[in-house]
Amino acid sequence: MIMRVAVLGAVVGLAGCAAGSRSGKAAEAPVTDTVTVAGILSVVGADPVTQLVVQAGEGAPTALVGSLQAELHQMVGLEVRVTGVRAGAAPPATTSVDVHSYEAVALNGVPAHTGTLEQAGDDVRLIGTRQAWTLVDPPDEVRAAVGAKAWVAGEAAGGTLRVTAYGIIRRGSSP
Repeated sequence: MIMRVAVLGAVVGLAGCAAGSRSGKAAEAPVTDTVTVAGILSVVGADPVTQLVVQAGEGAPTALVGSLQAELHQMVGLEVRVTGVRAGAAPPATTSVDVHSYEAVALNGVPAHTGTLEQAGDDVRLIGTRQAWTLVDPPDEVRAAVGAKAWVAGEAAGGTLRVTAYGIIRRGSSP
């Protein structure tokens, strides 16, 4: 009786594998799983072999790869949220993500936002993907960078954002 149950279990298991694919091979999980990782952005290693990583708490760092690396390098030290697809191991990190989008979250606990700098009369605005802010007391460098993609940290209230820290991520064209 025990032998029949074992054989029946094996036959059912094989039938399930065959049903997953017409070729008789087991169905494979999709390799394009979108993942979002949040943590502090840093560079590890020594020149010439450095790696851009996100460190989320005490866990292993996640390496960031792909075409947005140059932009992300301008945000080192910030808490960020990145979204992309898993790209395999990238030692010393055990996993990596090919980043498709990102956003600033905070700098030393102060909320941070990502967007494009835009001139609006005498004001400079940061136009994000979900919200826009009029910048309060933006430094001259920020005023001169209209058209650039930037991150700005500061307190937001009523559609304004008081600039306490900022960085230019990618230069743009001025109007």
